Amino acid sequence: FAVVIDESGTSDAAATQCLPLLHKLSHGPVIYLSHGQSVAEQIELMRLGVSDFLPKPFNPLLLIDRLDALQEQLRPNPFRALIVDDSETAARWASNVLEKAGMQVNQLQIALELLFQLERHKPDIILLDMYMPQCSGDEIAKVVRQHKQYDSIPIVFLSTETQRDKQLMARSMGGDDFLVKNMAPDELVAAVTITAERYRRLRRWMTRDDRSPWSMACWYF
Repeated sequence: FAVVIDESGTSDAAATQCLPLLHKLSHGPVIYLSHGQSVAEQIELMRLGVSDFLPKPFNPLLLIDRLDALQEQLRPNPFRALIVDDSETAARWASNVLEKAGMQVNQLQIALELLFQLERHKPDIILLDMYMPQCSGDEIAKVVRQHKQYDSIPIVFLSTETQRDKQLMARSMGGDDFLVKNMAPDELVAAVTITAERYRRLRRWMTRDDRSPWSMACWYF
């Protein structure tokens, strides 16, 4: 599935010599263990086929996490998106676009029910309208950020607002990005995928904190 190269194990030949041959023999990811390279050295190795770098001294948990992430990319769990918008038409459009991309989508028209729906659906990402009758998007985003258990869920505003100062103000209330409605469907899919994947990786690391060597040592002690 993957190849792990230890720089200390390539003493008979430089990694730059081994990698072109390895690339012909295996099309899977190549993970390189080392004490660290310069940016220029990393770029050179990436051009030769290295997909990931892990630092030494070797931590097996880091490798396990990276292999898990690579496996997930091959057999990904669909991203779960929650769209909060009082406009049924706008919510249906975004929902159709994301569902065609393989995501699981739930819609919510009453923003004041957002906390309940977060507990119920456990989304990977929230798409939040700015202007709704019960409250504004930045107000409900600020409420969500008061609950630490939802810190790792990204909030992306999806609105007709085009003024940059208002977009930045909304983001300062707890949003992670700002998208303008009626954008190209492929742009919406790409933006949601990038943000959801980054935060899913963060949550995986937060979960693995309990499995760190230090935590395990303290537990056995």
